[in-house]
Amino acid sequence: LSDVGGMPVTLSIVATSMTAHSEAGPVYARMASKEHFTKFCVGAFAAATALYLAVGATGYLLYSDAVSANLLDNVGFDAEGRPLPGMAWLQRLPPPVFAPQ
Repeated sequence: LSDVGGMPVTLSIVATSMTAHSEAGPVYARMASKEHFTKFCVGAFAAATALYLAVGATGYLLYSDAVSANLLDNVGFDAEGRPLPGMAWLQRLPPPVFAPQ
């Protein structure tokens, strides 16, 4: 937890994953009590943050140092690095399949 070198990457991932601004307008327009919009937003972000923290903490506790920095290198392998049965085909997919467009 003391290594802050990856903090810019972490913050950009979290910021990108929580961008739902395009849905804010329609949600606000459909709300019966518009004065509750701020509470709704705080609750939604708190729930999303709790979910991301829970998934991240669970992944860290289960795999810790066994996870590669590039998460795609982990596809098809268990925590000890052994190939998962029936997942070998994932390793043959070309990297552009997983690259953002």
